[in-house]
Amino acid sequence: MASTASSAPRASGPTGITRAYLFLYNLVNFLTWGYTVVYTASWIPGNANKRDLGTVFNHAWEVVWYTQLIAGLEIVHSLLGIVRAPFFTTAMQVASRLLVTMGILQQFGPQNLCGKSTAQIGDFAYIGCVFAWGITEIIRYGYFVITSIWVPSP
Repeated sequence: MASTASSAPRASGPTGITRAYLFLYNLVNFLTWGYTVVYTASWIPGNANKRDLGTVFNHAWEVVWYTQLIAGLEIVHSLLGIVRAPFFTTAMQVASRLLVTMGILQQFGPQNLCGKSTAQIGDFAYIGCVFAWGITEIIRYGYFVITSIWVPSP
C-alpha cells in the first residue's frame, strides 16, 4: 500500500524574516543581560569600600526593567506560533519574571527598602539576584542566538 505521507521536507524552524527577527530579539536580550551582569560586577570593587553598594540599583535597574518588559513579547511569539513554546507555559514564565522584577527587585530601589547610602543586606540580595538571573539569561539567550544562526533547536 502506498504511503499517504507527503514526501516534501518539513521546515525545521522559522525561516526568513521570522528567523532574522528572533535572532535580533534574542541578541538584544543577550546583550542587555550581559551589560547588566558586567556593569554590576564592575560597580562592586569601586563602591564596596565606600559602603555604597545601594547605588548599583540606580545604574543597573533600568536595563533589567526594560529587558523584562521586552520579555513580554515571548507571550506574543508563542501565541502567534513563531516559537514552539506552549502559550500558557510561556505566559506563566513571563508573569513570574515580571513578578520578580516589578514586585521584588524594584523594592530595592532608593525610594523603597534600600534608600540609605550605606550598604545593607538588601543590596547584597539585589546583586546576588542580578548575577544569578543574569548568568542564566546570558546562557539562555546566547543559546537562542546561536541556534537561530546555525543549527535548528532540538
